Amino acid sequence: MTMVGVGAGGVAVTRFGLRRALVMGAACGPIAGIALAWMAMEGRNLLALVVTTSIEQAAGGFAGTCLIAYMSSPTSRGFTATQYALLSSLLTLPGRLLGSKSGRIIEAAANAAAGGTFLTPVISLFSTMPAGRYSTVAMPSAFGAGYAVFFVYSAALGLPTILLALKARR
Repeated sequence: MTMVGVGAGGVAVTRFGLRRALVMGAACGPIAGIALAWMAMEGRNLLALVVTTSIEQAAGGFAGTCLIAYMSSPTSRGFTATQYALLSSLLTLPGRLLGSKSGRIIEAAANAAAGGTFLTPVISLFSTMPAGRYSTVAMPSAFGAGYAVFFVYSAALGLPTILLALKARR
């Protein structure tokens, strides 16, 4: 599915232009986040895993292709490799730093949902889920809510990216 996304990204860049394709690629991140939130609500479901993984991989391939094309455009010919390496390293830095905290965010959201906060209503989305779905915790519905909240949160973090892509389009 990554290769499908890469192919679609290449077609989008050539057909719609670099700037439009960049905006479309920026929208792929939140779409993947929403798919992951849906999968969290499904628990252990093979079809949900296949669909979500396919969406996530295709979206990543599409967005990555558009981003590589965009980042390659401002580099000078004599230093393309060095400049691209620097830009791509800077691109992955925030995700690496924030990704290490994802487990703590999920736990905090699960504890908040179980503790009677504004996240408590999210538990009702998981109330019919059998205990075996998230067998590592005492309250599987709270843990499911923690995952759903985290993935919606990560999708929302993609909204500034879309705004930046829209600004770059101008």
